[in-house]
Amino acid sequence: EYIAEASLIIENKSKRDATLRNKSLAAGLLSFVALRSGRGLSSWVRSLNSNNRIVGSYQFESHLRPSVAGPTFIKNIKNDNANAVGQQLLKQPSKLHKFLRLVVDATISTSIAILSGAFLFTPRPSAYIEDMSKLPLVEGKSVYAEIVCPPLFDEYRRVLGQYGGRWPVMRGNASKTSNTDDAMASTTPQLTQEDVSLNVIRKFVENCSKRSKYEVSSVRNRF
Repeated sequence: EYIAEASLIIENKSKRDATLRNKSLAAGLLSFVALRSGRGLSSWVRSLNSNNRIVGSYQFESHLRPSVAGPTFIKNIKNDNANAVGQQLLKQPSKLHKFLRLVVDATISTSIAILSGAFLFTPRPSAYIEDMSKLPLVEGKSVYAEIVCPPLFDEYRRVLGQYGGRWPVMRGNASKTSNTDDAMASTTPQLTQEDVSLNVIRKFVENCSKRSKYEVSSVRNRF
């Protein structure tokens, strides 16, 4: 009898988990790509600068030394170039160094994905309440309509009585007001997280009221 409500709860949880997982994986992947791209660009720039120094040194020496030096001059140039290439190869990172860099980048990216999922992309409490507010409208029986709605009705009436029949929080923020109320909207403060939660609770009560009216009308139609 409560299958529809249970299915909706599972569906809402699956959507939240999927959204959180996708955002966290995207953050980790982007950070990994950024780290690897930065290291590759840095290595390419260092290699380019080293090659430019080798070419510049060769051109400088070729202008200083006479061209009639013959085989001795060519041999010296080859030795100089061999020494420069050897020094460049020694400066290149070893396979172990590259592997350690890869491990460090992967560790940092994984940490970013986990931390972003735990703190940055975690759904707000009002999102959970908003999902629960739709449960009284499901087909069949609803545990929330039977257990949660009655005390919410009592609290809602108490708040309305305390504030003279008016809800203490406006329904929307300033950006949702009409064009005719632009002057008033400019002075209206934005909703806080607490205000949003209170409005979601009011929506919960409204859905409970809709279900209650529907059940009453269904009973009357039977007779």
